[in-house]
Amino acid sequence: MSSFQIAAVVAGLTAALIVGAFLTVGGVLIWAVFLGWASFAAMGVDNRSPGINVASNAFGSFVGWLLAVLALMNPVSALPSTMWITVLTFFSVVTYIYGSKIRWFASIPAAAIGFAGTFGYIVQTTGAFTLEALLSPSLQNTVLLVSLSMAVGTIFAVACTKVTGFLIGKLATEPRTT
Repeated sequence: MSSFQIAAVVAGLTAALIVGAFLTVGGVLIWAVFLGWASFAAMGVDNRSPGINVASNAFGSFVGWLLAVLALMNPVSALPSTMWITVLTFFSVVTYIYGSKIRWFASIPAAAIGFAGTFGYIVQTTGAFTLEALLSPSLQNTVLLVSLSMAVGTIFAVACTKVTGFLIGKLATEPRTT
């Protein structure tokens, strides 16, 4: 088998495991697990990547959550809510990009994915865009649910990467270059 084929099979098996496990057990958002995996893959892989990916996803998720909380607390009653959310979105994106100057939040793609996943879930899920849900100390709170789901995705991505590397070392049929 080629390295490409090995990577494809291991990724397919990992994806099937994610779907099978979390359709059965629940507790996390399957799509957010895949977003965590995708943002990890977008970073490239080194020993710091998992921690930076999880932290950047969570930071972006927090910024998206904070946007929703502030949107519900519109202090300028004369400003239409869509305009208020538009202004908040501008400042949110600026915040997570500037946040990338902090080493642990260095992945702008991971922060953007965390932000988009969280805010998208909030505005498109019935009951999520309320202060009661947003401030809940449970998985009803989107920042907790999406961040946890993306962290699980990062764990699966790391496992997939390690298994792929191991199997390529054992099974790849390409000639090795030194």
